[in-house]
Amino acid sequence: MNYITYKQIDGTITSGFKVKLYDIVTLNTGYWKDKLAIVLYINEDKKQIKVRIIECGMNLTLKVKDVQFVNHNNRTAARSYIDLCNKLSKTFRDKYTDKQYIKDNWFTDKFIINDITADTIAKGIGQYITNTDSDRYSVSAIMWLSDIKDYIDALLKYGDFDFVAKAFKIYNITDTRFELIRKLYHYFYD
Repeated sequence: MNYITYKQIDGTITSGFKVKLYDIVTLNTGYWKDKLAIVLYINEDKKQIKVRIIECGMNLTLKVKDVQFVNHNNRTAARSYIDLCNKLSKTFRDKYTDKQYIKDNWFTDKFIINDITADTIAKGIGQYITNTDSDRYSVSAIMWLSDIKDYIDALLKYGDFDFVAKAFKIYNITDTRFELIRKLYHYFYD
């Protein structure tokens, strides 16, 4: 599997991850099953790894058991895989940076809730999610987008700011949330 057991010089037996940073793995579960990915970050305490799917460039955080080791890489080889990933994922990324695509496909595209879409919308409304260099950026961006998804759903379904604002006022939303709805409306309809 993804663990390796070895004997230390002092005679103690230690087990650790077989998968290392920049290794190539295949995914065992989910929609991307059997797709190749490159390891970007390893959290040994939580037994989680962050990978980038080579085919589309999407970053995922998975449990170690959800991937299967394929090949060890060094940093130089990893850069060539990341370059390949960026070339292959250009069309994927371009979709989610296009405001009109997001607006037209919000209800039909099953991958619309991703860090690229979140970043696009956040920049469009002048919102700051978190440091883009952070290891947790993808997770924070997706959580932020999931948090405001109901507002976007209502705005894109009804297209009427006054109606949506009144509907959410029933739930006693804060002034900052009300302002967020206003910014989202202007982003999608101006």
